Amino acid sequence: MQDYAIVIQKVFQAASVKSSKGLIILLTSANQGEGVTSISKTLAAEIAVNTGKQTLVVGALALKNITAAEEKKIPLILGETNHQNLRVLYTEHKNDSESTFTTNGSSLELDLTIEQLVSSLDYVRSAFECTLIDCPPLAVSSVSAILAPLVDGVVLVVRAGVSKRDQINYTQRMMETAPSKILGYVLNGRDYPVPDWLYKRL
Repeated sequence: MQDYAIVIQKVFQAASVKSSKGLIILLTSANQGEGVTSISKTLAAEIAVNTGKQTLVVGALALKNITAAEEKKIPLILGETNHQNLRVLYTEHKNDSESTFTTNGSSLELDLTIEQLVSSLDYVRSAFECTLIDCPPLAVSSVSAILAPLVDGVVLVVRAGVSKRDQINYTQRMMETAPSKILGYVLNGRDYPVPDWLYKRL
């Protein structure tokens, strides 16, 4: 998968964490149905296989599971995969980015304070060299905007024909205001030439 190899390269170059701890990247989108979950899982598998890094892909809602568990028991709640270096953790919703959210989509939905979120992220930083967080779209939740300042970078997923240009631009502005570091875009499901305005951001 040459396209994913390019994305992997850009992610690690752009994020370039100086700390010895692991890298955390958030993936989100403007609207539901953009394919964030499938991209998150595929990208995580490519990172694990092609770089040999210990990798975790976790649904945003599942961060509460890490907080709730005793640290020594956390490895027991992580799902195994066909790849030795890759672990997964999702809630019962399976696809967190496609879940329907209630209230305001804030961290209260996770029943976590900012301090608890930081604690969960500190754990995955110490346990994994790379973690991808599968977040719900900004159209239905602000969870990604809450997490964005706590991670090393954000990748926005755009499915061809789903989000309009103004929605994508709004999502980018919201994430930058969070604040966060936008690492780039993944264009999903494209079967026609990439528009010039979007190509410049890939």
